[in-house]
Amino acid sequence: FCYLAKTDEAWDFKYNRNIWFGILFSGLLLIYCFLGFWFVYRRHFFSIRWKLTILFLFANLAPVFIIGIIVKDYLENQRLTLKNEIVSEQELQSAKNNILGKRAYLHETNSQQSHYLGYYELMGKGAEYDREIEEQILKITAQDIKNVANRYLHENYVISLLAPEKFLG
Repeated sequence: FCYLAKTDEAWDFKYNRNIWFGILFSGLLLIYCFLGFWFVYRRHFFSIRWKLTILFLFANLAPVFIIGIIVKDYLENQRLTLKNEIVSEQELQSAKNNILGKRAYLHETNSQQSHYLGYYELMGKGAEYDREIEEQILKITAQDIKNVANRYLHENYVISLLAPEKFLG
């Protein structure tokens, strides 16, 4: 539900990025002006504890906002690249080798092998599925990746932050 229909410009990624930079810059400028006023005219009534607290918050939150904007921009560029361009054969082969190498590492011991065989059997795939996965990975093409990206990587997405519970408040 939306009170007013959004214009096409409101959905534009570059437009939204510029708004976030403007909000961030304006907020930091307001904090700077407030602190400047407070330190010049009211410093006698402002304890060092509060000065250090504000300095700590300012010094630690500004980089977090900037990094967050950079990461969001990077993820958006990667999403658009996957949707619009076909992955090169070299990059695809490198990704396949990476996954197969990790699988080989996770199947080194008898205990690990029996774990995966039992897991696939419990999930109803059968013990043979462990070998079939490698064959399926080798069959993946660059066009398959583009089709999956176009199907699942939409413009409307949710960014979730996963962190230990002690950091979430």
